[in-house]
Amino acid sequence: MKTLDEFLNKQYRTKTPAKGSAVLQKQRKKLYGRELPEGWEIVKLRDIFTPVDMKSRRIRVQDNTKYMLISASLYSKGIKFREWKFGREIKTKTMYIVHAGDFIFSKIRAKQGAYGFIPPQLEGAIVSNEYPILKLNQKVALQEFIEYCLSQPIMWGLFGQYSRGLKDKSRTKVNEFLEVKIALPPLEEQRKIVYVLKTVQRAIEQQEKRIETTKELKKALMNRLFTKGLDPNQPTKMTEIGEIPEHWELKKISNVGRVVTGKTPSTSKKEYWEGGKYPFITPGDIPSDFIFVKTTERYVTEKGLHVANPIPKLSILVVCIGSSIGKIGMSIFDNSITNQQINAIVPNLKTFDPFFIYYALSYIFPIIKKKASPNPVPIINKSNFESLKIPVPPTLEEQRRIAQILLAVDKKIELAQQKRKALEELFSTLGHKLMTGQIRVSNLKIPTE
Repeated sequence: MKTLDEFLNKQYRTKTPAKGSAVLQKQRKKLYGRELPEGWEIVKLRDIFTPVDMKSRRIRVQDNTKYMLISASLYSKGIKFREWKFGREIKTKTMYIVHAGDFIFSKIRAKQGAYGFIPPQLEGAIVSNEYPILKLNQKVALQEFIEYCLSQPIMWGLFGQYSRGLKDKSRTKVNEFLEVKIALPPLEEQRKIVYVLKTVQRAIEQQEKRIETTKELKKALMNRLFTKGLDPNQPTKMTEIGEIPEHWELKKISNVGRVVTGKTPSTSKKEYWEGGKYPFITPGDIPSDFIFVKTTERYVTEKGLHVANPIPKLSILVVCIGSSIGKIGMSIFDNSITNQQINAIVPNLKTFDPFFIYYALSYIFPIIKKKASPNPVPIINKSNFESLKIPVPPTLEEQRRIAQILLAVDKKIELAQQKRKALEELFSTLGHKLMTGQIRVSNLKIPTE
């Protein structure tokens, strides 16, 4: 018997039978062009689901009664609480009660994965007749297995094939929904597949909690460091941006370094773009959760670089036009350019630590947003940007020590994000291969409950 660790590490797979073997000579079942393992069945959803008689769940909405309303999230994200409403606020007066364990789907959005099982906390909620109600036969199929099975993107397309009506208003009716076929392994193998996927899912959730906890730590640290400095007992003073250590000063951005407004080389000139190797940074290239811009969507040639406004490594990038105004990052490229939405600060490295400047700008982010003009497209012009003030310690050493503390926290966040991404990719790959029998778990040993 394989343990879960052995399974995940070695990706335990079904062996390919040798040519001429009895297994190959025997006709294997196929579903959607792929052979299924022995013992697996091809079933229609009607073989495992039974439609609930909607009359048995029908209610007349009463004006003075409060009702729980729910909705099906797209892309198999489950059934979610929407809101509480009094009956007098609900236009449709005939509704239907759902119970924990029911399966519902949106007729109009089944093709986008809008379906799922009712969790216990949504017991007694109501839905309209746009949400048919089904019951799963748990003697042949496990609820969690079916949840994972129907969460596969291929399923959304299959439900789309059964939709009828105009493109934007097409609906999937109950009988059409139940015509879709799935591969169903024996119950014991379903349990093992669920166990593997739940294990990976729990690991993803642990990383998400770690990310959120570390982000909260960073927020608290920034607040303490920019109000109290390295010594929480030292005197402070009030300034136009709030409390800061008494020995710190407010510095205009124009005094921190040179401000460079980006410029886009003409896109009609191929010699500026084709075969380019110098990064062209736009707001979309600046990550939301970490300091460095590590890659860009587009690159310019040396000619393109020199007709724009090149910036060096460790320049701090601030979006000053558009919906992402105030977004901040740092270039790690020796030479790069930005578009006109970005102002770059090339700091005076003899006096200012670039990482500290990055964090100081992040700290005054709300002030940056308030400085934007109230136009339909918000903007901070270059002169207003240069006049923004940030709190700065007098010595490079203190700046660097503060920056190192915050950079260490950011590295922990990035590491957890990388682990989460790897686990999400593993979950996606495993989900598809386990559901199609490409990876087998029949010999996997799982703990008994």
